[in-house]
Amino acid sequence: MESKKVSALDRPVIVSNTSPLICLANMDSLDLISRYKDATKYGGEFRFLIPQEVLDEVKSQRGRVNEFIRKNDFVEVLPKLIEIPEAVRGYANIMVYEYFTQYAQRKPEHHYPECIVIYHAKKSDALILIDESAAKAIAKNNGVIYIDHVSILVKAALLGLISKEEALRRFRLGIKKGNRYKNLNKIIKSLEDI
Repeated sequence: MESKKVSALDRPVIVSNTSPLICLANMDSLDLISRYKDATKYGGEFRFLIPQEVLDEVKSQRGRVNEFIRKNDFVEVLPKLIEIPEAVRGYANIMVYEYFTQYAQRKPEHHYPECIVIYHAKKSDALILIDESAAKAIAKNNGVIYIDHVSILVKAALLGLISKEEALRRFRLGIKKGNRYKNLNKIIKSLEDI
């Protein structure tokens, strides 16, 4: 029997971190999440979760993110955790002391929002939408599948939700509005090759 390869986006629940929300808003691309939802087999089962700790970090683009939440009934803001679970503390300590050694003065609690995203995803077998490489490493080490905001753009173009040209236009708009990338040329090439 042939095994079917499952796409990273092929999950009914996505938990989002802060920077993907801001970057997608900068690219005028929060709509791609609802368009993706409509294109999946999950329909009414699809949920997009934003922990309150993440929403509290969204300063720029807060209006657009709030509008996205208001307009989409599949988006749910998770209540703030009353007590920080030990797993979250552990993830944050690993991030600071194993991935940010040159910034040892940073406190683990600065990374609680990313770690809370990982915690919620692990609890609900969800995919996480996260951009930070240290958080991606923690997720991977804990068996949590992740994507970043550029993956949303690429997947939308591959599914035909937007054209390759529109994906490039949105990506460049994000750069104009402040999105920064280490591998800019590689991303542009991958969008051009769709």
